[in-house]
Amino acid sequence: MNVAASTTSAENLMRGKLHVDGGLHPRIFVHVGSGYVGVLTLCVVAAVAGQRWEHARDRSWRCDELPAVVQRTGLAGQAANEAAARAFSPTMYTFRHGIVRALKPPTTPASVQPLASFWAHLGFHAAGYSTLAARFMPWLWSLVAIACVGVIGAHVGGGARAGCLCALVFALSPLASVYAAQARGYSETTAAAALLCIAVEVVRRRPRSAARIAFLIAVSVQTAATVFTTWVYWTAPVLLVACDVIPLQRPSRELKAHRATFRLVFGVVAGFVGLYALDRTESLTGLASDMGDRLRTWADAVAFASALSRDVLGGAAWLLPAGAAGIWVLARGDYRWWLAALLGCGLVIIGVTAGGGSAGYTRNLVFLAVPASVLIGCGLEVLLSAATTWWGANVVTAASGSESKARQLRWTGAGVLMLAGSVAATVGVRDLRARTLAHVPDWGAAVRWAESRPPTDDVRWLLRCQGFRNVLDWYAGAPDPMSLLNVGDGEHVEFMMLMQRDPSGEAVCYVPDRHAVRLNERRLPDFLRERAAPAVVEGVEIRIWRGVRRAEAAGDPRGGGGFVIAVRLRERSADALWRDILNTAPQLECAAIPFGVTPGVAPPILATAVASEHAETLIQVLQRVGPVSAEDVRVFEMFAPEVGTDGAEAGDAP
Repeated sequence: MNVAASTTSAENLMRGKLHVDGGLHPRIFVHVGSGYVGVLTLCVVAAVAGQRWEHARDRSWRCDELPAVVQRTGLAGQAANEAAARAFSPTMYTFRHGIVRALKPPTTPASVQPLASFWAHLGFHAAGYSTLAARFMPWLWSLVAIACVGVIGAHVGGGARAGCLCALVFALSPLASVYAAQARGYSETTAAAALLCIAVEVVRRRPRSAARIAFLIAVSVQTAATVFTTWVYWTAPVLLVACDVIPLQRPSRELKAHRATFRLVFGVVAGFVGLYALDRTESLTGLASDMGDRLRTWADAVAFASALSRDVLGGAAWLLPAGAAGIWVLARGDYRWWLAALLGCGLVIIGVTAGGGSAGYTRNLVFLAVPASVLIGCGLEVLLSAATTWWGANVVTAASGSESKARQLRWTGAGVLMLAGSVAATVGVRDLRARTLAHVPDWGAAVRWAESRPPTDDVRWLLRCQGFRNVLDWYAGAPDPMSLLNVGDGEHVEFMMLMQRDPSGEAVCYVPDRHAVRLNERRLPDFLRERAAPAVVEGVEIRIWRGVRRAEAAGDPRGGGGFVIAVRLRERSADALWRDILNTAPQLECAAIPFGVTPGVAPPILATAVASEHAETLIQVLQRVGPVSAEDVRVFEMFAPEVGTDGAEAGDAP
């Protein structure tokens, strides 16, 4: 074969039309490759769906799930803990009562998840109280989201293989997997974000279709009623951008009708959100001041973007070239409005932050997994096509007319790609499971492990951290305040503290700041960290200390590093008292950690762990701002237990 013939053959191969001496047609490799990608996607989606089902069924409630599950459904007023919930008997009254509670407007933007409460309510009355009953709809919505991303990818990328790759990338999103197994609205909001893109596209193609316009309005309303921040960050930019980015070849009359339709839709949805949020007092720029630290510097922005990439897409470096290729795909086709919508989304986030608000936790941006997966999946399709085309062209040149050699090289390339894809998918599924378990610690298993320890004659007191107090009360029951108040001088108490770990593996607790507007994440102070070794049970770190009742916070004969100061509250709330303590003595903000008890428990107690050098200061401040008398204060000197607690690792829970 001469050079000219080889060049022609290479060009034909790039068009998928080469046929050499009656041998195998190269299109068979295209079909085999597409079929392999489809089968691989089905296998990965099935494995991921099984993982999410297992987590939804077996993992205990998270602290943020309980308000939606208990307070805003028919369980409200019927169950104060897990034991009472298991004895709950659904009736028609609880059914109607729960619907009203689930769908009524919430009081803060961060709690705008009425549909999640509604699905949990229906699940309880359909199948009884269980974690799976409340989490079934989020699990189902997660599968709907995968299917929608696949449909979008097939249209944007121009084929079924592109759609499969987009669905594959989205299915392996860690954060999407985490919230697919929780009774919260974040799984539904990813599905709504995907449905919104589909709805916008179908209306853009037929702007006068009443059914398509109704579909778009319904999806927009669903998004607003699921997670409010998704509407602000994604729905509004999408509708505004799609309203004006119109193909120029459309007739003038149709162009005007198209724009008028989208403006009408936007006005209807904006009006709905305005009516829905009438009882809110926060401004738009104050979106969820309790939704995480604000981005004050470029370093904060980079750290937030890194966390978003890690949690939403796994943070793999190879995603960057794929995403760049995906941007090229969108920029050259009829989907440029996607890029404009993403840019608008970023500008809204920056505007909210600059206006004094907060961009929120990464979970508030989990919907970005939808457009990101489409970008990356379409980019992977481009890169894969380019790689196979390059390989095929070089096969023809290297084969030099030898059919057997060309066939061998073709199958070798296909085998390498299939093997690499299978290994990558297997590693991705295993890594996804590990990431999901790291995000969903099993508080119920940890409480059961702690309570299963051999009983002692001492009083056992479970320190209830801010942010996790409700879940501990749910599984451990409300504490008995008198058991701590009645400890005599010289008698012992066993303190147990359960904490969640951050992505780096450090135990963290959450404490209110002096303005009492949000919870700040803090690592355990040294005076507590050095006193006891941790036991890690199902992702929850448990530390156990001993405490001896002292008449005053003085002396440290056992070499301990801190005290627990317990105060009986009479007329003030624990949060209000803690705020006044910090305003009076700001140095206590880094030297003490407050623990509270369930509201309504009489008498309520504020227990605070404090370093030894600040214990006297704390007592003086309590007596000044409380006001509390000496009989309302209990002082316990902390020291390491005689028997070590270095036992359990993750998975050792009974």
